[in-house]
Amino acid sequence: AGWLGRYLDHALPDEKSPTRNVAVVPRQFPLILTGQKHPGVGMDTPDSFAYTGQRSENELALYRKLSELPTARPLEDLQFITRTAINANAASERVRELAGRYSTPAQYPDTQFGQSVRTIAALINGGLDGRAYYAAQGIAVFGGYDTHADQKGRLDALLGELNQTVSAFYEDLARCGNDQRVLTFTYAEFGRRVRENYSGGTDHGMAQPMFLFGPGVKPGVHGTQASLTDLDDNGNLKMVIDFRRVYAAILENWLHTPSEVVLGEKFPQLEVIA
Repeated sequence: AGWLGRYLDHALPDEKSPTRNVAVVPRQFPLILTGQKHPGVGMDTPDSFAYTGQRSENELALYRKLSELPTARPLEDLQFITRTAINANAASERVRELAGRYSTPAQYPDTQFGQSVRTIAALINGGLDGRAYYAAQGIAVFGGYDTHADQKGRLDALLGELNQTVSAFYEDLARCGNDQRVLTFTYAEFGRRVRENYSGGTDHGMAQPMFLFGPGVKPGVHGTQASLTDLDDNGNLKMVIDFRRVYAAILENWLHTPSEVVLGEKFPQLEVIA
């Protein structure tokens, strides 16, 4: 389980709603959001989050009948599968209803990432009970942040998309009075090295920046600039701040949950929450 999934398991141990953690992304459900009690729901688009296997009304009726809980006590595995199907059906109808009727003046980029975040805004502003949402940038457009080549051009495009998307997101949330309730942060699996390679890019590295957005964030730059000359033996920037300090601050000061329970040990909080 990921740390936000563990947070949900701790904060909502008896909650059965499948839409507490939602990922709008065209790939596997992210580990960061996965909990043991809260597996979450993931979708490429709201329209794709639906059962589409039927070829006739009779097949659809049979599927619905199979998805009803039996009156007799079933085997535990069968009950789990049936309950999962019922939860998925209910969640898909609610998600498609909220996203399908959503209208907003906010101008999101017409990209996979921009439209994923627009869907998340629709779910939040529509009153879905989600606690944690996920969208991924750079999967299909601009080649992503894995900039082994043409780093400057790709970074300009990616950061421009990020800026436009986050700006539209908070404008959209504020329009419905939800901006004060939402904290957004970025993370990635790896950073970049300092030295430029022969393709006008940089190769995989260790340290990386994190961005936090929202009215609840303490503005400014936290930490000191990593040295460009004092590198490790592999040419990586040396990490200045342990990212778990950021997670601890979010858990303690935003989600009001003991961070040690989720992270496994106590980390000093970075002062990033206002």
